[in-house]
Amino acid sequence: MKSPLIILGTLLLGIGVAGFVLLSQPQAGDHSAANSAPLAPKEQALHDQLVQCAAYYQIASEAIAGMNAPQMKAVGERLAQSAVTAESRISDLSSTQQAAAQIASAKQAQLASLPSANSLGPLMGRFKQPCQSLLQG
Repeated sequence: MKSPLIILGTLLLGIGVAGFVLLSQPQAGDHSAANSAPLAPKEQALHDQLVQCAAYYQIASEAIAGMNAPQMKAVGERLAQSAVTAESRISDLSSTQQAAAQIASAKQAQLASLPSANSLGPLMGRFKQPCQSLLQG
């Protein structure tokens, strides 16, 4: 029983590292020079919430993709799109490189807080509704 959990955890970590590496590459439109000044408290709070939401959506979409359940494919795709939306909004507030590092860190912390790799309930309870509201607003 532990073997699938270890494999899933390793897979999620590998996907996260690969995503971090890809997002860390300089990209056209990177706002690192324009956004090097500290954010105002309200903008910083929004930035921090978006980082947590991006991490949550990445974890949830990767977990659903790992289930290999065709009936959940659309849900996984919506979650992945929500992660992209959150990342895009973050890039309006800070550099892509800085945001990628912060998302990776938040993702690690969220994964570490789970009782097991397959138990997303605590994350859903904490982030599902607030993140939906944040991205709709």
